[in-house]
Amino acid sequence: MANVNDKKPNATRSGALSKRAELLRSLQAERVYDTSADAQQDKVPVSAQQWDLIVVGGGITGAGVLREAVRYGLKVLLVEQKDFAWGTSSRSSKMVHGGLRYLAQGDFALTRHSLLERERLLREAPGLVERMGYYLALSQKKSPPALGVWAVLWLYDRIAGIRDHCRVSLSALADKFPGINAPYLKSAYYYTDAVTDDARLVQRVLQESLDSGGVALNYVQVSELLISGGEVTGVVLQDSETHATMIARSKVVVNATGAWADRLRNQVNSEKRVRPLRGSHIVVSQDDFPMPDAMTLTHPEDHRTMFFFPWENRTVIGTTDLDHRADLDVEASISMAEVDYLLSAANTLFPASHLSKGHIISSWAGVRPIIASEQSKDPSRERRDHAVWKDGRLITVSGGKLTTFRLIAQDVLTAASEDLNLPQALKDDPVFAPCQTSVDKLVEMADSHEPENSPEPKGSHEPKGSHEPEGRHEPKNSPERKGSPESKGRSGLSMGSKLSRAMAEALLGRYGEAAVRIVAMAKQQELQSLEGTRFCLAECRWALREEAVLHLDDLLLRRTRLGLLLRNGGASILPRLKELCQQEVCWSEERWAREVNRYEGVWQAYYSLPLSAHKSISEAKAAAVLS
Repeated sequence: MANVNDKKPNATRSGALSKRAELLRSLQAERVYDTSADAQQDKVPVSAQQWDLIVVGGGITGAGVLREAVRYGLKVLLVEQKDFAWGTSSRSSKMVHGGLRYLAQGDFALTRHSLLERERLLREAPGLVERMGYYLALSQKKSPPALGVWAVLWLYDRIAGIRDHCRVSLSALADKFPGINAPYLKSAYYYTDAVTDDARLVQRVLQESLDSGGVALNYVQVSELLISGGEVTGVVLQDSETHATMIARSKVVVNATGAWADRLRNQVNSEKRVRPLRGSHIVVSQDDFPMPDAMTLTHPEDHRTMFFFPWENRTVIGTTDLDHRADLDVEASISMAEVDYLLSAANTLFPASHLSKGHIISSWAGVRPIIASEQSKDPSRERRDHAVWKDGRLITVSGGKLTTFRLIAQDVLTAASEDLNLPQALKDDPVFAPCQTSVDKLVEMADSHEPENSPEPKGSHEPKGSHEPEGRHEPKNSPERKGSPESKGRSGLSMGSKLSRAMAEALLGRYGEAAVRIVAMAKQQELQSLEGTRFCLAECRWALREEAVLHLDDLLLRRTRLGLLLRNGGASILPRLKELCQQEVCWSEERWAREVNRYEGVWQAYYSLPLSAHKSISEAKAAAVLS
């Protein structure tokens, strides 16, 4: 939240931040001075703000619960201690998939639910959830029998109601992926799954919820559960920006805090069920490591499943699977051992790439909230299903997959149905409202739109050829990919067009019908690609105005992914963002300098390489600016 001293005279704050401040003021009317149970009963009157449901946690699970709950006319408040999607939901492997590995392990139910939800999201959120071709490359060592692989792929497609799999010859694979170490491989297969921008998926679900009457606050922490007569009756809240304390009362509290779930639940139940597992990834350029489609493989050292895949015109290499024993309140980050592990796999399969640490643009590490079992010691063998626990009027949910967030939310509401008087048979409505605007129509709107008469931002001219996304080309001998980006005939800017089709698809996917408003408010040059990405300045302006951006890292790491896609965390575009932040959220020179300092500390410590000579300095800097 911006400091009042950072505002310019007569300037107005963004609509989202104004609404946030207004709601916080209403909650602060019921201030908690003594949070003991007796003092609460004696000194704090019954809150005028009585919620049906309070959701704690602003990741994909919490957003999904909010989305499903508002369908029933419930008064719902969601609070997130950091930023929306700050935790695992912005640091996943970006895959919307059934889980081929889970099917091979015999987890038929999880695979079936995931595949059906994958197909649903592909229908409901084109441009945000996109089908992608995957090549399963089996090595000469420790590979399953061909008949078993074929049977699993056949069943995988059968459950999803599609037929995309086939066997691929090693010569065809070499044509598709030049430089691949074909002698290392035994065989290869093709199938399809889907990919998304996880943080934008959370934002889209949240926006659908807010449009239907829900309320969501970022940077508001639950410091304590309110308990009266042995029942949870609400929460004690603290604004992380101002440190103001408030209370909010509700009929039911949902603990959707993911890896942090045990911590909140332990206020009423001492049982510990969540096993935090870390998955780390690195991002490299498509020029350095071209990946036209995804590749699934086993690591040459421990034979764990991992992958390379194209994402937002870059290549992602991941993931690791380790017990995360570090402090959950400190952002997870990749270790040097994990970097070496991922590079080893890349260079084994593509030895001519000579991929090194110098090629890495960024990294991220997410902590998966896995439900611990007594049988499995190997992190990769733990089931990825979710669990719901009911302790009176506190409902805790953890585990699960990005793909199945809607089903997880429905299970939560089923657990709360008696307390909230909900029907046993829940609605099966679409997650996202149908978008009435087509890609062609949005491009046409952009061409006919007259931008506001304002000076062109400094440095807004793009380098020659930047309209064509980096690394986009149609490889040879590609199996037909139904619904894939290539099959839709993406192109760059047409003659005289202000908005490329690729950018229009991305805008409609990320924002739905709000993409029309983004185009309408865009200033000169703001709809053009930022340095070969599928993000533009108009999105940054929209996020500042409408999506409760409190800090620069919110904008660069979650509302957009520019901090992951551009070298040095996007330092090259900071001058352009400075102008937007001054215009939209009234940041002064002093505030801007603080935000840049904070962002650089966060990026160096948690999204860059863990350079041993500098990491301790970076972490100390990040801790200093965050405090």
